[in-house]
Formats: sequence, structure tokens, C-alpha cells
Amino acid sequence: MSLFIKYAKLFPTSKKLFIPNRRCVHYSPSSITEATTTTIKSNLNKRVIALPTKVNEMKLRCTEFDKHGSVKITAGEFLKSDFCQHHSLLPRDLRTIDTYSVYQKPTILVRPQAILVSIAHLKALLKSDLVVLFDTFGSTDSYNQSVFIYDLEERLKSSKESLPFEFRALEAILISATSSLQSELDVLEGPVNKLLGDLEDLADIEESMNGDKLRDLLKYSKKLAKFEQDALSIRDALEEVLDNGKHRSYL
Repeated sequence: MSLFIKYAKLFPTSKKLFIPNRRCVHYSPSSITEATTTTIKSNLNKRVIALPTKVNEMKLRCTEFDKHGSVKITAGEFLKSDFCQHHSLLPRDLRTIDTYSVYQKPTILVRPQAILVSIAHLKALLKSDLVVLFDTFGSTDSYNQSVFIYDLEERLKSSKESLPFEFRALEAILISATSSLQSELDVLEGPVNKLLGDLEDLADIEESMNGDKLRDLLKYSKKLAKFEQDALSIRDALEEVLDNGKHRSYL
């Protein structure tokens, strides 16, 4: 529990749907001829009802680490239904790690036998003897993922760690998330400080109303707002676990 408190402190503090009217054709008994009846029956027979089948079910692609921190499966594929059954999950639990959505709200979902985590560029299932790292389709953050995998293996293999196996994996995820945010902040900090300094050095207010500089200021303002939102959403995910008594009882 102290792990959640430790990392939570690091993060700062519709329109109505328009449905067009559809034209409906009503048949009165007197207007239905034998030919019309034949046509209606023919159309009904042609209608194909698509039933969900296991063949068309979406698959999860992932990498598994065993209890010794070694890679057990690389780029393995599993049907969602089989994955849920094997790890005692409900189908709705997998929304947490939607691998087809890169930009997803950070979530830590605690279940009796597993922890599902979706934070920043990482989506994983953590158990007492297994870590499943899901491939996220469309993710471009390959460098941070490579660094994370290396750090994860080192932590899982370490015999000096006092934390339980799944908490070591969770800590690696949180460290990777904070490192990613810190890198993003470092990239923004220099240009923003320079731009603000240039605006302060201008002689009068008319000079400060430079179109290019104001456009740059707006651009960086939006980036900083997104950065703050990302940091706060991770903090909120951690605090939600701490505030949920049922989740705490599973940890």
C-alpha cells in the first residue's frame, strides 16, 4: 500500500444526438397482393444474422514474464474469452487494457487474483508469479518501452527486492511513467522559459504583440495543459485504488 502512496505524491496536484426520421412503409391488408407477399418472404430469407463466433473474436498480443523474470512467451496471441477464463477476469475488465487505443485514461484495476494496469504507454496484467505485457497497436513510444522491459526484467530477477513479485512489476511501470513525464517536461521547459524571457525583454507592449511569438506561446500553453492533465490522471488512478476499500483488501 505504501507503494501507491509513494507514487501518488509524485503527481501534481454534449451535444444532443440528432436522429433523422425514417420513412416507414405500412401495408394494409387490402393492399398486400400475392406478389408482394412473395417478395417480402424472399427478402426475409436472404437476411443473414451475424452471430458472434470464436473465429472472429479479437485477439490479445502480449509478452509474458515468469516468476523468475525470464521471458516466457514473446508476441503470443490469445483469444479474449480464453484469456479471461484463464486469469479469472470478466470481459469488461479487459476494457482497461484496450490494446487498440493508445490514448486511454490511466487505470489500475485490482481483482482477487490479478492487477490490470493501463498507464501511459504501458498496459499489463500483474499476478503473484506472472507478468503479462500487452502490445499496444499504434504506439510510437518504442524507446521508453525498451527501457521499461530491461528495467522490469532486472527488478523481477533481483533477489534483493523486499517487495512482492507483482509490486515489483507495478513499481517498474510507475517508474517508467514518471520517467516518461519527466522527459516530456524537460523537452518543454527550455523553449517555454526562452519564449517567456524574450517576451519580457521586449521594450513595449506593441513589440510584445508579435504574431509568431504569440502563436508559439499558444502552442506551448496547449502542450503544458495536456502534460498537466496526463500527470493528474495518473495521480487520480493511484488515489482511486487507495480510496477503494475493496481494492485495498485484494492487495
